Amino acid sequence: MKSIVLAAALFTLSGNFAAADTITAKEIAAGISSGKTELEQESWWDANMGGRLHEISGKVADVQAGTLSGYWVHLDIGKGIKTMCGFETEQKSVVQSLRKGDRFTCKGKVSSTWTVVFGPSFNVDCSAP
Repeated sequence: MKSIVLAAALFTLSGNFAAADTITAKEIAAGISSGKTELEQESWWDANMGGRLHEISGKVADVQAGTLSGYWVHLDIGKGIKTMCGFETEQKSVVQSLRKGDRFTCKGKVSSTWTVVFGPSFNVDCSAP
């Protein structure tokens, strides 16, 4: 009986640890390519990125405190794509040791939109689940 209860508890807890897909700059660049119409780009983003949990790796371009709270880690993930990974104030230990040029992987929920000013850019909410 104890093993059944333990198995049920582990199964319940495992649901709290969502798996994240790893996605590369190459895949993102292909999805939002300037060779596609805006509608095609938006459709790809909605199907593959927006609101989904992803692991995204890149080089740290900057680390800064948020305007009201928390921290932002700016990543250059390649192919001219920039990502801003947002962390809660309680996650200071995650970001305080990062330096420009460090490789870093953030895991979080991707914003539902992206912008293109000086190249594609989007946010990832890396706050604790």
